[in-house]
Amino acid sequence: MVVRHTPVLTSPFVGRQSELVEIAQILTQPATRLITLVGAGGVGKTRLALETAAAQLEHFPDGAYFVPLQALCPTDSVMLAVGEALRFQFFAGGDPIDQLSEYLHTKTLLLILDNAEHLLDELAVISDLLARAPHIKVLVTSRERLNLVEEWVYEVGGLTFPPGDDGVSGDDYGAVQLFVQNARRVQPAFSVTDEQAAINRICALVQGMPLALELASAWTRVLSCAEIATEIERGLDILQTSARNVPERHRSMRAVLDQSWERLTAGEQAVLRKLALFRGGFTREAAAMIADASLHALSALVDKSWLYRSAATGRYDLHELVRQFAAERLADSGETETLSRTYATFYAELVARCEAGIKRGGQSAALAELERDFENIRAAWAWAVAQRAISVLHPMLEAINFFCDMRARFHEGEALFRAAADQFAALDLVLFYRARARRTRMIMLGLLDDSYLSAPVVQEMEEAVRFFRDHNDPRELSFALYMLGMVQSEHCASPKATAAFRESYDIASELNDQFYSAELLTWLAVIEESLSSALPLHQQAVAIQREIGDVNGLAWNLLHLSRIAFWERRSSAAEAYAAEAEAIQRERGDLKGLAWSMLIGSERAFQQGRFAEAQSRAVEAERIADRLALPSNTQATLAWSGLLQIVTETDYAEGERRCRQALAIHAPQDWGIGDARLHATIGLILAAHHAGDQAAARDHYKTLVELLDALGVYVTMERFPALAVLGGLLLAGAGHDERAAEVLAALHRLPRVQDDWVLSWLGQIRLLERTQTEIAARLGADRFADAWERGLHLSPDALLPDLCALPTTLQSEPLDSALAESAPPPNPDALTDREREVLGLLADGLSNREIAARLVLALGTVKWYISVIYSKLGVTRRTQAIARARELKLVA
Repeated sequence: MVVRHTPVLTSPFVGRQSELVEIAQILTQPATRLITLVGAGGVGKTRLALETAAAQLEHFPDGAYFVPLQALCPTDSVMLAVGEALRFQFFAGGDPIDQLSEYLHTKTLLLILDNAEHLLDELAVISDLLARAPHIKVLVTSRERLNLVEEWVYEVGGLTFPPGDDGVSGDDYGAVQLFVQNARRVQPAFSVTDEQAAINRICALVQGMPLALELASAWTRVLSCAEIATEIERGLDILQTSARNVPERHRSMRAVLDQSWERLTAGEQAVLRKLALFRGGFTREAAAMIADASLHALSALVDKSWLYRSAATGRYDLHELVRQFAAERLADSGETETLSRTYATFYAELVARCEAGIKRGGQSAALAELERDFENIRAAWAWAVAQRAISVLHPMLEAINFFCDMRARFHEGEALFRAAADQFAALDLVLFYRARARRTRMIMLGLLDDSYLSAPVVQEMEEAVRFFRDHNDPRELSFALYMLGMVQSEHCASPKATAAFRESYDIASELNDQFYSAELLTWLAVIEESLSSALPLHQQAVAIQREIGDVNGLAWNLLHLSRIAFWERRSSAAEAYAAEAEAIQRERGDLKGLAWSMLIGSERAFQQGRFAEAQSRAVEAERIADRLALPSNTQATLAWSGLLQIVTETDYAEGERRCRQALAIHAPQDWGIGDARLHATIGLILAAHHAGDQAAARDHYKTLVELLDALGVYVTMERFPALAVLGGLLLAGAGHDERAAEVLAALHRLPRVQDDWVLSWLGQIRLLERTQTEIAARLGADRFADAWERGLHLSPDALLPDLCALPTTLQSEPLDSALAESAPPPNPDALTDREREVLGLLADGLSNREIAARLVLALGTVKWYISVIYSKLGVTRRTQAIARARELKLVA
């Protein structure tokens, strides 16, 4: 059985699997007799109806019949069209519906009525037919719902498309599949590889509309996908075809929309063109205030597929192509200027109302409201900047500042404040300095670039302080001092930073601004060198933030309290603070805060020996960082996860890859969290030493010394632990075993303090433990004991200069006399469990690729393991390795 009387389908059906399932579930319910697939012209309703019918034929033993209604005019009989599709012969003089009902009374079949929107009044006869033919069902496609009692409405949207244009594979998205399928029809050699990002962009621009995708893909024979996307952004005219056998109504998107536009009343057209101003959807209240849209008008436009309404949020939106079409009509009407001012003012007032919620009592709700309308807010901001509408911009600055911070949208915030400052630099210094100060905050909190480390930024904030002091504006003076303190703290000017923060705090307290008071207490605590002095400041800030409902600030302060408690060995308190912070961040969707929680939690778990938890938290931190796309965050998570894989010997090759990837990212560093470059460089030293590449280990060690210099880490007790641990490994790797033993012994003199960022975890390195055992074995008990004893009496101050100069020294000094005759011997006992497993598979005759498949490893990782095995066995080839392994009884 097939669907009868159908148009010829010349291409495979793609996507829509979830829609097919949902429609089938409705269609097969006994109570369902009439379903209308409602959607805009070109959205693919007809094809979806045909595929649904073909998939459900088993439920209709008498078949499914396609009834095209497009060519009918209102005076034509719908029943006659149905009869023609059924090949039913009407006899003269009888009532068509009586005859058809009698014929269908015992039939179990499906009627597909296609393109019914222009025959709505005539389709009332369907109710009569359904009542008199109890076993038939009707599936209708229409741009408008029929408004019949029996009707079940299913709204058809575009095909799925990737959420961004970053080149992510589109294999799982129907819109991409359809575009590529049609592009290859007109250009068989079409390649997705170089065009993926532009294809994704096209699919997003047309929001997955099948007709638009087909029209756009036809241009691939003469334009690149990037050029096609640019043309679509300019207007609708590119979305047309010259193909002769395409129905007139589908030859261009403009023709589709023009046809539907003519069916609107004048009032509906007036509302729709005004709605073109909105971006990213809108509320009923916004539509009423800006576009004079009544509930009746909105409902009519939804029914006619010009708007769609989200049942989950209650918000309305237009398809992007519809918005472009309506915007053309708005431009022609001459209403744009007046309407744009109303639009911008409406959203400026919305933003100003949200400021109070962010600062006191309703933070999550206020942020959610700004999130929903952020596209409209950005459009309003852009208009205000272009028109120099100072009264519109001023009320928006503060809430946008905190929204972009708390939602980690620092790039967007920086761009908004920069645009405003550039426009008003010579027009309004109040707005200029307000915008510049908040731009500085975006750059610093998002670590977007290094500009805040330059002297001009300090000078600019000093100028802002003078300006607001001279203009007697205490609220903005407090904020300018706050920003001055932030930039001075990054310039290692702690006394100046403290003074700026303290004055800002005093002003905020006088203004009874609890929100800023708590923020400034936090910063005063962060730059405080003494933990005992920082603790009460954090606690005071927490008390204020709990009182006013600043959950964002509360979560960050709880993280600080957690770290202090951990440093003070109050583990249960540290865990409690961290758990509360994480719960807050998850509940409010604070990705930036959660990424740092996972990163810090991973370090803490590792320090306490909970390696599995450390790994899982590092994985989540990296996944969140990918979503945030903030360079510093990405670098920090890559560096730590890579180092963790190396330290735990989970996967040296992958760990090295991540450390190198982290170092390739140019990002400002957050010393308060831990310099990512230090983690990555330490990882590379350990990986090189493990592989026996002492030259590379030496080069990376030199980089580490330079990093410590660049970061201003000159204090012996801060520099010595890392250099002693890694220097000991380098000395042992170069054969200076006695000196290595002395250095490692000196390290053991230091008190084991949990807040030491090196001793807290580097002391757990298995590689270090094995190296120490190997040194003892090579030196013998007496020589090792003597060297160790000497080291216990060496002071870090005396050793540090030698450790800093170690890369140069190792290139010029001879080996210890006892080892000068030969390089360190092979050490098969140092093989890890994974390396022994790889060695066993080598002995079994498996190829590198087969080993990778067996162990679920990357091919490069297997090659890494094999090179390490060769080094530890003292061989250079596979056959030698297998022979040596059998000789040592490492394999059967």
